[in-house]
Amino acid sequence: MNAARWLMLLSLLIILILTANGTLMKMAAGVPRSGQYVARFWPLSWDRLPSALDSAWYTLKMSIYGTVLALLTAMPLAHLASRNITPSTIVYLTTRCILTIMRGLPAVVLGIMFVAAVGLGETAGILSLWFHTTGVFGKYMSEAFEVADQYTLDAAAVDGASKWQSYSMVLIPMQANAIISFVMYYVEANFRHATVLGIVGAGGIGMELATSVGLFKYGWTGVLILTIATMSLSIDLLSRFVRSKLQ
Repeated sequence: MNAARWLMLLSLLIILILTANGTLMKMAAGVPRSGQYVARFWPLSWDRLPSALDSAWYTLKMSIYGTVLALLTAMPLAHLASRNITPSTIVYLTTRCILTIMRGLPAVVLGIMFVAAVGLGETAGILSLWFHTTGVFGKYMSEAFEVADQYTLDAAAVDGASKWQSYSMVLIPMQANAIISFVMYYVEANFRHATVLGIVGAGGIGMELATSVGLFKYGWTGVLILTIATMSLSIDLLSRFVRSKLQ
């Protein structure tokens, strides 16, 4: 109940602040103009659908590659960033700092940097997603490992298991469902990131969207937006299905 009251007070405070500086009025005035802009999407350019689907598949592959590479990289880093696994405080703090930096840099900023470094195309997008998602996965997995049942790990050690055996055969299986569930969720998040990365030069449906908007091809833009929304919804539904089977 107290949390609900605080949430209501916070919402009222935000509304008062927005009203005081005129932002709320500007937002209200912008709604009709937004509706007029969306109305221009009709009629949709359905002849562009095959190209949109091909670009969406390109973007999806980019997000999957980046996610899988991040998972493989984050696993050992999460080991080093877990206080209950890593004996060295220096290694623990250093790895935590590295993961924070990787996670803290937005994927779109990394995309601009990698496009400048390796050129236009999916390589820059995959590298950006790999770098950023490694930080996200590393933090999540390290915290999952830290809250694992210590008694089970101690029992494995008493039975003669080495630290590596306890980590690979006990700790990871204990937290596998949670990790897989989070990874499945983040594939959908990385699809959205990959779409934005396309706008800054990584290719895919994001680049097509930027081109269509720049050329004022509203029907084409509408098809691309509909394709992005459908792909995101499909990935989310698949992710929910897989996560429900893991519970």
